[in-house]
Amino acid sequence: MVMQWTNEQQRAITQPGSLLVSAAAGSGKTAVLTERIAQLVAEGCPLDRFLVITFTRAAAGEMKKRIAGRLSQMAREPGWEAQAQRLNAAAAGVGQASISTIDAFCAHVLRRHFHAAGLDPAFRAADETQAAVLQQEVWDQVLEEGYGEGALSGLSSLFDSEDTFLSSLQQLYEFLCAQPDMEAWLTQAHKAYQVDAAGLAASPHMAVFLQSRRRRLAARVQALADRRDEIAEAYPNAAKVLDQELFQVRALLLPHTYESLGAQLKSVAFGRLSWPRGTDGAVKEPVVKARNSLKRELEELGKELALPLSQHAARLQELEPHIARLKQLLLDFQAAYAARKGELGLVDYGDMERLALGLLQQPRIAAEYRSRFQYVFVDEYQDVNPLQERIIQAVSRGDNLFLVGDVKQSIYGFRMAEPGLFLAKQAAFRKGQGGQAIDLQANFRSGDGVIQAVNGLFSRVMGREAGGIQYGPEAALHQGRAGLAAYGELHLMKAQSLPEDQETCLDPEALAEQLQNAEAEARLAAQRIRSLKGQPGPDGRPLSYGDMVILHSAPKRVAELWTRTLAREGIPAYAELTGGYFEAVEVQVMLNLLRLLDNRRQDIPLLSVLRSPIGGFSTEELIRLRAGGQDRPCLDSLLSAAQDDTPLGHKAAGFLARLSLWQEQAALLSLPALIARLLEDTGFARYVRALPGGAARQGNLTALLERAEQWAQNGQGLGAFLRFMDRAKDTDRMGAAQVGGADVVRVMSIHKSKGLEFPVVFLAGLGKGFNLRDASQPLVLDPVLGIGLKPVFRNTRLKNLYYSAIASQTADRSVAEQMRVLYVAMTRAVSHLILLCALPDPLAALQRARFRLSPGNSLLARSFLDWVLPAVLQEPGAQALRQAAGIPHQPQPGPDTGLACYLHPGVAPVQGSAVLDPAGYRAFAAAACSAPPDPQLAARLNWAYPFPQDTRLPSKVTVSALVGNPPTLERCPAFMLENQPLSPTQRGTATHLLMEHIPLSPHTAASVRASLQALQNQGLLSAAQAEAVYAPAIAAFFQSDLGQRLCKAQQVERELAFSCRLPAQALGFAGSQASVLLQGSIDCCFLEPDGWVLVDYKTDFVPPGQEQQAAQAHVRQLQLYALALAEITRKPVKERYVALLRTGAAVPV
Repeated sequence: MVMQWTNEQQRAITQPGSLLVSAAAGSGKTAVLTERIAQLVAEGCPLDRFLVITFTRAAAGEMKKRIAGRLSQMAREPGWEAQAQRLNAAAAGVGQASISTIDAFCAHVLRRHFHAAGLDPAFRAADETQAAVLQQEVWDQVLEEGYGEGALSGLSSLFDSEDTFLSSLQQLYEFLCAQPDMEAWLTQAHKAYQVDAAGLAASPHMAVFLQSRRRRLAARVQALADRRDEIAEAYPNAAKVLDQELFQVRALLLPHTYESLGAQLKSVAFGRLSWPRGTDGAVKEPVVKARNSLKRELEELGKELALPLSQHAARLQELEPHIARLKQLLLDFQAAYAARKGELGLVDYGDMERLALGLLQQPRIAAEYRSRFQYVFVDEYQDVNPLQERIIQAVSRGDNLFLVGDVKQSIYGFRMAEPGLFLAKQAAFRKGQGGQAIDLQANFRSGDGVIQAVNGLFSRVMGREAGGIQYGPEAALHQGRAGLAAYGELHLMKAQSLPEDQETCLDPEALAEQLQNAEAEARLAAQRIRSLKGQPGPDGRPLSYGDMVILHSAPKRVAELWTRTLAREGIPAYAELTGGYFEAVEVQVMLNLLRLLDNRRQDIPLLSVLRSPIGGFSTEELIRLRAGGQDRPCLDSLLSAAQDDTPLGHKAAGFLARLSLWQEQAALLSLPALIARLLEDTGFARYVRALPGGAARQGNLTALLERAEQWAQNGQGLGAFLRFMDRAKDTDRMGAAQVGGADVVRVMSIHKSKGLEFPVVFLAGLGKGFNLRDASQPLVLDPVLGIGLKPVFRNTRLKNLYYSAIASQTADRSVAEQMRVLYVAMTRAVSHLILLCALPDPLAALQRARFRLSPGNSLLARSFLDWVLPAVLQEPGAQALRQAAGIPHQPQPGPDTGLACYLHPGVAPVQGSAVLDPAGYRAFAAAACSAPPDPQLAARLNWAYPFPQDTRLPSKVTVSALVGNPPTLERCPAFMLENQPLSPTQRGTATHLLMEHIPLSPHTAASVRASLQALQNQGLLSAAQAEAVYAPAIAAFFQSDLGQRLCKAQQVERELAFSCRLPAQALGFAGSQASVLLQGSIDCCFLEPDGWVLVDYKTDFVPPGQEQQAAQAHVRQLQLYALALAEITRKPVKERYVALLRTGAAVPV
């Protein structure tokens, strides 16, 4: 099937030269990238001349798979016959192509040129957790040395605590790792503090400061102007006062210097706002609130402009020595960290990129890669940072780039992604400078309703300052999937109070409100999930739970509540989260067991292991164990109990014996081998696999084993590993294993959903506030503006102009990124986009949303709702919201979102739910306590399972186990048999193998030996095994009456393996009416007209005259075989024989 490309896609595939493709959500960017590579290969460019950079290993693997598939497909398509051989060869070799993450590419550069980078050729890559732990250790060392020299006391005093100081240093180092030249950036940031008043007035910091204040002021002016327009006709006097005030304030929005803005601000005066007697408060309140907000903004601006520029410059100059010390401290840390990594032979991800860039800046090495790669492709280009951009430029020639991405989906600012690089490149390419820009706007993922909602919202809120791009016709999504219907909904609801036990939290006010909102949203989502399940989906099949996802900007806090609420409503749900590894019970238990092996005199680890399935002690047993000995260590109590001749004493002694054995093994085995032995000996891995979420739990234990394998390469022991894991827990970098179920509703973060699509998307938590903590930290950072520091002086933080400018820039960048996060979330939906927002007071939120939304004031938003609600409030679909809040309909220009809006006073649990509010529970408990005894209730509570013996039945049993024969290996490797006499079991195995393959005919000793030789030639028997078979006895068996009947039978089964379910009583389990699965293997059976004849071969030595006695020892075994054979074939077993192959006799039993 030939792909039908749009004109823009075809240009992106075939246009020569460097291209930047701005690919909107669902526009098929990966398919376009794959097709361009495939066609270039078909035209003659070898696949090893491509460098393809992705940003995750999963994306790299998927890219290889797609390219290989497309190349193979092209080889079969008409028109490519001449290139078929080359295309197939390229598809087969795609695994060796340079398609990888940028980290993997940098690692390749370092390994190839390790000598030039000054690295050990056997260097290893430190993962994120290992690097974080190592950094923490080096910071401890560097800070201890600094404090000891007295060089840090002045710098650390600028922060309110040592923890804040350390976290700020770590934040700065992580930021520096994304800069192309760490030392040069620090030098420039330090130099900025050597400034006078004139330099400050002309600095970029001043321009940013003035711009941000004008923007905030303009938003307040617009809000008040909108309220003025609402009341102008009915209240002209009030409108006149507002006009005068707005006229004065608008003068502040004109371009100003610092001094002129301060002078203009002093001339602003507010009049007295008068209203006619009896004016409704609902009319006055919105105007008064907007006016007061403007006043507060002006007051704040007045405080910032109160100081003359000379004093601002003096404040910065006072900080200059501290910035110099901060610079030196970071360089000292970098040197100590590099030395420590060198000792361990480690390189972290930051090193890979920085060292690789250093190599690629050498002309010889850069020329090598530029000549090697004829084409350079970069996926998700909007997420590169400045350092990665320099690497990409170093390996490209300038005319061979293919960059694809979407700045509207740049949501990885916490990884130092810089969307401005994409925008700058796009602007240059649009002017024809260095390449060409192509826009892919056709969305092939979502239906019309979803695309309308996205375009309607972001055309109102996204601009160059808010979001990074002007959302006009050139950025809007176009319908590419004709005929696909889709629907968008907005549900606003009142949050219900939570039960008291759920209100306790670390931040009682904020988190309790967030949980209340999540509870209400989850209940409403449950209603919509039930109504949607089974309806036709976008592909025609009925919607299932697995087609639906709950997206949340902060799922970690609310995921448990969501999954619990959905489960209570009868809906299976699974939360895909990050973090939480060390909170997993199975991880805690295994780490505690390792702690005991390192030092058994640790009370908490010991009690943890004893209470776990590994120890097997119940709570009551632990109480008895500790009774009267609370003042001594737990180990002493355990040792004392082990001396008693009681069941508890025997249990304690057994555990101590196992613990001693494991400690001995810990001294002999490597750490990975030790953990594997513990998991095997305890059966703990099998136990957790059987628990709910067993796959994820087993994944956590596997991760522990992998971590131990990585640690073992350091050559350090168990104690050091445990200290490393304790440090890793403090860094919170390790996430729990994620193994989702097949047909469940998934709860995940918006970031995790990027690149995925779902028929039904619930976007929850619209009212949750943005996390803007980075803009309020004592240390704020910007790639251009440098470092902003807000020092503590006499318990008060003193802001300066640099800090204010960088903090404003940081806040604006964070809000702009949140807008792009919302865009990503909404564009995951295929056919249903359902927005959920629970609030304590929805009507108050509607009143606050009465301002006119525009890209200019979008950066003032502090939640998704601040964008969504004003955008939809004046649309036709929001009539119910306007009526409830008493808001007049004032249509606004621009496209509508088309969202159907609903207001819910509250969402009750599903009928029959077990959830009770606190008052209901107390009433239920009182009624239950006062009720008279109920015989039926007592009977139910005292009920016992009527078939207790069945609980002890095995689910599966083998014939050998029932008759008492231990299992043996069927075959022994031939090399183990050389020069060694065969055991009786090995001789029996050889004989059985012969009887399985020998032709069914009357045999002589010579023909038996010929069959043995044939099996030896086939490699089935060794020479020693063939020699061990007594050929005359085998021939005697085939010449006997039974052997001749066997040869004449029309149906013969040899080595017949079976599994069948038989009554437990028939297998010897008395008193049970259940059935048990019986497994075994019948040596031989043949069918005659009136039933089966069953033959079991034995090769034991039997003295002459004792054949009958020897055969009787196997009666039970043949009885079980006969039961199984009759059950399987539904035909009777008429005769049973034991064939004694050492003598050739066949004895009926």
